[in-house]
This record gives sequence, C-alpha cells and structure tokens, in this order.
Amino acid sequence: MANYYDWEKTLSFDADVTMVVGARGLGKTFGLRRQFIRDYKKDGTRFVEIVRYKNELSGVSDGYFGRLEELPENEKYLFKTDTRYAYIAERPLEEDTEKKPKVSWHIIGYFIAMTDAQKHKKKTFNKVRRIVLDEAVIERSDRYHDYLPNEFATLADIVDTVSRERADTKGIRPRVYLLGNACDFGNPYFGNYGVTSDLKFGYRWFAGKTFLLHYVDADEYATEKLRG
Repeated sequence: MANYYDWEKTLSFDADVTMVVGARGLGKTFGLRRQFIRDYKKDGTRFVEIVRYKNELSGVSDGYFGRLEELPENEKYLFKTDTRYAYIAERPLEEDTEKKPKVSWHIIGYFIAMTDAQKHKKKTFNKVRRIVLDEAVIERSDRYHDYLPNEFATLADIVDTVSRERADTKGIRPRVYLLGNACDFGNPYFGNYGVTSDLKFGYRWFAGKTFLLHYVDADEYATEKLRG
C-alpha cells in the first residue's frame, strides 16, 4: 500500500476526534483497519466500528479484514467476524495432521449501530483504543442514505458509553475517526465543530484543537502513486 493515505502522520497528531475527507481509493479505510490489528498485537487494545443502521452491520462486518489477511505481517494470524464482534487468533501449528488444530479466538473489535444506541448503554466495551465511523460524510449524489436525526449527539453518547472509565483501560482514552469520500458542508460534524466553507487541502484544527480535519488532495496522492 505504498503511496496511499499516510495514517502514521495523521495518528501522530493524537487528536480527540479526527476526520479524514478524500476521494475513494486512497486507502483510508484499509490503513486504519491495518492500525487496528497493529494495536491489538502491541497491547491488546480494540476498536469499535460504528454504522448508522442495524441492517448495515452485516455488509460492513463481512470480509472486514479482506486484503489485510494477505499481508506478510499477518501471516501468523486468522480473522473472522459476525455482526457483533471481530475476532483474531494466532494461526496454530499443524504438527499433528491427524487432529484438527485448536484455534483460540479473541475479540479485537466491536460492531455497533447508531440506531441501537440505547441498547449499547448496557454493553461493556473493554480495552477500546479507536472508534470509527466510515462514510461519516454522505455524498450528495447518494439518494438512498441520509444523516440520522440528532446524529452528532447519538455518536457522542456512543463514544461516552465506550469510554466509561474501567480498570481494564489502563488510562487509555479512545480516539474517534470519521471518514468521508466527499466534502459536503451539510454534514452534522462540520456544523458542530465550526468548519467553514473556506476549507483548503491539508490539516486544520478546530474546536480548541480537539477536532483535526484532514482534507486530502486526491491529485497529490495520484501523483505520488505514479512516481512510486
């Protein structure tokens, strides 16, 4: 994934909330999910993937790790998902070909829907480091999806639920990531964080340096791909 979206740089800002807006195909989603796996390998921390509607859960969770399973860095691991959890396991050694190797699965992530926000308040989320809402910005050409009523407040409630102080967190404060493929100023996040229409490509802080927006210049990344 050389010359694709540089998550290392973006994560170095360590913002409470980070929004990345850029064209499809830049590797935004791929790179962040790759980081989820690296987090778990490093210290056992997990992620939360948020969707708007319950019926979207299966579409997101199915094949969630996709090409990530093919990376050399993950060759010793197995992955699986259902509509509630993502799992990881160390690939067992097949020393005895007559017996099926035992696989020990561990939760690496949670899948939740905004429309089930009240139900999630009763749920326990352990060791969460990152929370992501992909397609946080709905493209204007999309006639089939819309923002939820009070979406910003609903997301804030979910983040609060996930972030509740527990002994297992060891001081970890989850970070939030909002991903979008188009710059639509009608989205609820721009409105709540005070993003104005004078937006230019690059990084910019808002809301007292609690919200970091990276408006990605797709042409710049295309040029880098050609050079690579």
